[in-house]
Amino acid sequence: MRFSSRGGVKLHIKVVGEQADRSACLLIHGLNANMAFWHPQFVRSLFEDRNVVMYDQRGHGYSEMPGTGYTPTDLARDAASILDELGIEKIDLVAHSFGTVVALQLTTLYPQRVRSLVILDGRIR
Repeated sequence: MRFSSRGGVKLHIKVVGEQADRSACLLIHGLNANMAFWHPQFVRSLFEDRNVVMYDQRGHGYSEMPGTGYTPTDLARDAASILDELGIEKIDLVAHSFGTVVALQLTTLYPQRVRSLVILDGRIR
C-alpha cells in the first residue's frame, strides 16, 4: 500500500499510471466510501489517456482517522498535498457525493491546478 502524509495524517493513495507525458485525473469519493467506490472499468477508461490518482479521504478506508480536520478546506488541502507529493501541477477532477464539496473547495483554493471538474451526484447550496 502507498501512503501520503499531511500534518501527520497518513492518507492511502493509489496511482494508476505514472507516465510523465500524460495529464492526470484525481478521483474524490464521498462519505462512508473509499477509493474502492470507483468501478475498475471506469478507472480503466480514464487511464486510456491519463494517469489516475485515487485516495481514501481521512477517516475512510485505509487512511488514518484523526479527531479533527474534516472541514471541506482541510480535506481539499489533503488532496492538494497528495498532488504536491506526486509532482502533479494540474488535474482533471472527478468527485462524487460529499467529494464534490471537497472538489469545489479544492477548485476555489487552487483554481490554477484544476483543468476540468466533473461533479457526480453532488448537492450544492
